[in-house]
Amino acid sequence: MHFLRDLFSSRIFLIAFSIVIGLTLHILTEDNREFTENQNSSHEGEKEITIHGNVKVGEEDPTQQKLIEPITKPLVLDEPAPQPEPTLEPEVVEIPQAPPVNFQSISHFNEIWGYLMIGEELKWHQNSPITDVGVFSFTIDHEGHLDGRAPYKAIAEVKKRGARAHLVISSSGQKSLLHFLLNKEYRIRDRFLNALLALPQKYRIDGLQMDIEGLRYEDGEAYRDLLRELKARLPEGLIFSVALPARKTVRNKDAYPYRKFAQLADRFFIMGYDQHWKGGPPGTVAGKEWLDEVTEYSLRQLPPNSVVMGFPLYGRLWQKTKVAQSTRHREMEKILDKTQIDLRYDSESAHSYRYTQQVEVEGWFDDASSLQVKIESAKALGSSKIGFWRLGQEDPRIWKVLAIGN
Repeated sequence: MHFLRDLFSSRIFLIAFSIVIGLTLHILTEDNREFTENQNSSHEGEKEITIHGNVKVGEEDPTQQKLIEPITKPLVLDEPAPQPEPTLEPEVVEIPQAPPVNFQSISHFNEIWGYLMIGEELKWHQNSPITDVGVFSFTIDHEGHLDGRAPYKAIAEVKKRGARAHLVISSSGQKSLLHFLLNKEYRIRDRFLNALLALPQKYRIDGLQMDIEGLRYEDGEAYRDLLRELKARLPEGLIFSVALPARKTVRNKDAYPYRKFAQLADRFFIMGYDQHWKGGPPGTVAGKEWLDEVTEYSLRQLPPNSVVMGFPLYGRLWQKTKVAQSTRHREMEKILDKTQIDLRYDSESAHSYRYTQQVEVEGWFDDASSLQVKIESAKALGSSKIGFWRLGQEDPRIWKVLAIGN
């Protein structure tokens, strides 16, 4: 019975609550409709104003809560039309065009020489019209012995291609060694001379070349005495050649006066390069005007048929800022203060750091077009033989404008 009474009471409560809610919604709906009609009534575009108590209808009544009509359509905001992304025009970098090679102009020479480093046989271009190859090289130790890799493979490659193989003996800038090596009062000279005389038979070479650079003026005559004796004792038919540094005129106290060498060899390879070198300011390795002067001087001072005018196949780079150097501690601290660095401390070894620095580099080089101009000029001046330092460094197009013949 208690259960039924409780259930009955709950049902009465729910019915009463529903009636109250329904009446409330009806009143609110009527008030909202009346308010909306008053707001929308007008006459020729003007709002109708009536007095309701002390408040004008159409104006806000602070005593009443304003009803907001629900939004029945989605709110659409006026968005600006999408603008196309700006098209960035690529920066146009004008790359200068190299002068063309004149393949219709072929320069003919009696001999074309080239130096080949031992171990670089594969870098020698197959289509190069080379007649003579200087296999580079044997050096000289402090006891007068020859030092270097066995040149058998290089010599075999030269002969396979139908060229003549010349073994080069080189020394550069070893002034003290050369003094003891060349002077007859020291026994080391005889040992050196005998080592040179043994080379033709040992390696079956076609020629022997002496490339002794950086010689002191005081040792010049001793060098020429060695060349004179060597030429006299070498096998008949062997081509004996001497490499000479470039000269444009007679110099005072020069260890390489061309006229005094004139009868000491069969060929003279004129090193027509390093007009500008790594120890000086940047510039062309061998400019045309400079080469012309060297060519003319060589042909006047030496037997013209013995002159092999040399040209560079390489270029050079110079850095404007010297980075590798010793530094004081104060200078090191300045670097640490102003540079973004990777610093590592090591008390047992030494502290170290790394940083990046922009370095301006200037380079000079020849390609086939510039070499062609210089070679044709040497030909016009009377050169019948030319050569190159060194095979494997070249613009290969140069071989298409060179040929053997008159």
